[in-house]
Amino acid sequence: MGGGVVADDVGYGKTAILLALMRMQEQFDCGPTVAQRAKEVASCIHLKATLVIAPDRLVVQWKTEAMEYFSVAKATPLLHC
Repeated sequence: MGGGVVADDVGYGKTAILLALMRMQEQFDCGPTVAQRAKEVASCIHLKATLVIAPDRLVVQWKTEAMEYFSVAKATPLLHC
């Protein structure tokens, strides 16, 4: 995946969609295609991270939901306000 933006209206489930997408990305990261692509493309830098930009009032909610969805060992939300 090359990246993307989810900017739906309030109530359309952006949080649930992105948490599910992160879970799918986690499975992709462990697959053989990532290592193979890194060997084929010298400029390929694969990061196992996701950037979420949210309004200040939703940052704590995002962290809470991410910690509930993922195990603590696999998710380390970093907050910057």
